[in-house]
Amino acid sequence: DWSSDVCSSDLNELFAQSVATLTATHLIRAYSCKPSAVTLYRGGLGPSRERKVRKYIQDNLDQPLSLDDLAKVALISPNYFISLFQQSTGMTPHKYVLQQRVEYAKELLTYSKLSLIEIAHKCGFPDQSQFTTTFRRHLGVTPGQYKRQI
Repeated sequence: DWSSDVCSSDLNELFAQSVATLTATHLIRAYSCKPSAVTLYRGGLGPSRERKVRKYIQDNLDQPLSLDDLAKVALISPNYFISLFQQSTGMTPHKYVLQQRVEYAKELLTYSKLSLIEIAHKCGFPDQSQFTTTFRRHLGVTPGQYKRQI
């Protein structure tokens, strides 16, 4: 269950913003009296916007990333951003950010001598426990087990 990846306030902010925006959009589309109350966006972010957002995420993995921050990078509204980002990447912004954090952690575990807590912080996790839980959920092993296997 991807929602249980969210335990900390930093990670929770992006998740909560995404859920709130998607829920509001769904409710408006489903229950509005106007047939086109909310536009259904198609086509993805476009190559230039997608590159900018992906680079911003990569460059800021160690920081809290909010939905508003990501939408500002793409120069579009948060609601529009979620829809187009998901079309472009096949996943929500929250899930993508977690995936990128885990991938960066794998690199650091493989090529650095940093401690697990240092890696957790460099990858944007507030503590080693959150890092371990998310890493295990994505890869089936803890960071320590992963490091011993390489």
